[in-house]
Amino acid sequence: MTSITRERLLLAGSAGLTSYVFFGVLADQQRGVIPLITGRVGRPVHCSPVTQVGFFANYLPRAGTPIIACSYLSVILSFTSAYTHPNQLIRRLSFVSGLAAFLLAPLTFGQGITKINSELFSIYRSSQKNIEDKQDRIEMLIKLWEKKHINRYLSYAGAWIFAFAALVLDGQGAIGEVKRVVLP
Repeated sequence: MTSITRERLLLAGSAGLTSYVFFGVLADQQRGVIPLITGRVGRPVHCSPVTQVGFFANYLPRAGTPIIACSYLSVILSFTSAYTHPNQLIRRLSFVSGLAAFLLAPLTFGQGITKINSELFSIYRSSQKNIEDKQDRIEMLIKLWEKKHINRYLSYAGAWIFAFAALVLDGQGAIGEVKRVVLP
């Protein structure tokens, strides 16, 4: 029987975290608050600007915090695997997975998503009258945020694909080891 090594645990952790991130944001993109507000997945939910900006301001920290934390934990695990794993191909796959997850920050800042977030939070903290006066701006910012967020899928999908490939290839090596032990 093959043992569970530190390298396999690192690969499994990275694949698990990137799976959570990728499939979580994919589900959010299909059925979350933003598609409901914008009407991308059917008829838009008609609600006041106060409610729209309130949904966004309450949604973002709850969705963003675990995604960011898991993404950067997967970066650490992937880069550690890239440094310590005995198989060169798995090291390379792990490195690319870590790099893809690491690129989440430059994609976010480079597209100005944090500026959109800041403006929406600023509007949310203002008076109700001020919010109602900015209805068109709120709708435009939320749609722009959604459009730019899609570009981050390069990071989410890349990190998951390469982490999963590294785990599968490592598992195939483990299967080969089991066959050598069991079969004469």
